[in-house]
Amino acid sequence: MKPVLSYLYLVVGFYTLIATLLFVFQRSFLYLPDTASPDATTAISEFGIEPITLTTSDGLSLRSWWHPSDNPHSRPVVVVLHGNAGHAGYRFPKFAGLMEAGFNVLFLEYRGYGGNPGNPTESGLKQDTAAAIRYLGDQGFPAVQVVLYGESLGCGLAIDQASNKRFAAVVLEAPYTSMADVAQDHYWFLPARWLTRDRFDSLSKIKQISAPILILHGNKDQVINPKHGRRMFAAASEPKAAVFVPGAGHNNLYESGVGARVIDFLQHLDKHSAD
Repeated sequence: MKPVLSYLYLVVGFYTLIATLLFVFQRSFLYLPDTASPDATTAISEFGIEPITLTTSDGLSLRSWWHPSDNPHSRPVVVVLHGNAGHAGYRFPKFAGLMEAGFNVLFLEYRGYGGNPGNPTESGLKQDTAAAIRYLGDQGFPAVQVVLYGESLGCGLAIDQASNKRFAAVVLEAPYTSMADVAQDHYWFLPARWLTRDRFDSLSKIKQISAPILILHGNKDQVINPKHGRRMFAAASEPKAAVFVPGAGHNNLYESGVGARVIDFLQHLDKHSAD
């Protein structure tokens, strides 16, 4: 009996250790920033993107990136809220088509990413997003002229903002019901849902969004299971549309041509607002 109990204690102890490590270091798993800053010379020469500075409510100065259209105030602004890895500069080529189509684009760079000060947390990134919206307002772009584009992690930020204010539209690439649910998917053998600090609870908030919504998700996404996108689409209010791409994963959606779908969606909105 004693060997059995000893083995049981060992298993329980190991399980507890794994759960404790996950809880303590969870933000190291969630946030994977590249702390180097994108090269401003390349951004300007290749993409027409210039650095700007945003100031958060807790006093951080965040270097972000702005691409103005030829006639900025006559076109919508797309705010890119990128995913958990890398920095905003990795997204410049991805959204080149959007810029070529004549949209203003603001690439928000989070705290702790791209050479910016601070450490990323849910609360902090929400303050960063609010700073971007406030900056645009100061530049003469009201929320009704702003499109929020959430990429993966950024979906929770877009949904949080749009649930409290009317925007022109919301695009969600690989959305999730909550980060706690995603954690539970990956760490199914642990009570990960209850250990998650930065929860980004999105399912309950998407119902409050009145702006048109476009959801994009790969049917083979192994990072955020497409079941999340389907649940989010079902919960969203009209008007809404969704594209679930057969065979696409988490990071290769744009290889399947969804960039053109996004542009069509936004151009339709832009034309409707002009009418």
